[in-house]
Amino acid sequence: LWFRNHRPPLAAWLVYVLSLVPVIGLVSVGLQGMADRYAYFPTLPLYFLTGGLLARAFRKGFAVKAGALVGVMVFGAMMVLKTESQVGVWKSEATLWQSATRSFPRDATARTKFGVSLMQIGAYEPALGQFQIAAGLPDHSATVYAWRSYANVKLGRYTAAVEDHMRFADAARLEPELVINWPCVRFNLGWLHAQLGQREKAIGFFDSVPGQSELGADAHTWVRYLEAEERSADGDPAVKLQGGFCPDLLPAPTEK
Repeated sequence: LWFRNHRPPLAAWLVYVLSLVPVIGLVSVGLQGMADRYAYFPTLPLYFLTGGLLARAFRKGFAVKAGALVGVMVFGAMMVLKTESQVGVWKSEATLWQSATRSFPRDATARTKFGVSLMQIGAYEPALGQFQIAAGLPDHSATVYAWRSYANVKLGRYTAAVEDHMRFADAARLEPELVINWPCVRFNLGWLHAQLGQREKAIGFFDSVPGQSELGADAHTWVRYLEAEERSADGDPAVKLQGGFCPDLLPAPTEK
């Protein structure tokens, strides 16, 4: 009998609970742990129920009407404050991914994305910190080594960048779904060794860049320069160096 008399609130509650599933992370919808952009959906039945209750309340006496009006005003104020807080989360990619790392501190993807967003605004040291954390988490991708290497390059830490490039090359082979620009990887290793004054290693990596690739001509120019530099302290003034660090090694998703 109780269920018969309370069908509207029970129906609203049931729809609310079921529609929460794709929002709170119990069932994954894409890569994200939660999807607050879907949050409006599970609240719809509650709004319908609230509207019905308010309509009934406004048919009652003055005290009930006043109580309902105050309740609506308090609820509206709470929603305004919450909306203002949530808008701040979506202010930029950095604030968005920072919020994600707070919700999921041990999610390597969130940490990596936060680091990438920091790189985009020139915050290389904080970005490196995020990549360091991501690399220590069990679910991290090879991409974290590529980005950490890039951050180290921006900070002038070429030895660490070389190490991360080698880690990236090894880890990327274990992720066949990644599309890797291998000429770019080899070119970067040559460029990094050149910055460290390690000519033989640099020449070896530049020589391994296929001549027909986009970086083939630049790699050949670097080889000429380094070989001339071995013969003369000033190098070959006729050789014009082309191409620095190649950030395009970062993998892109395969087309489906």
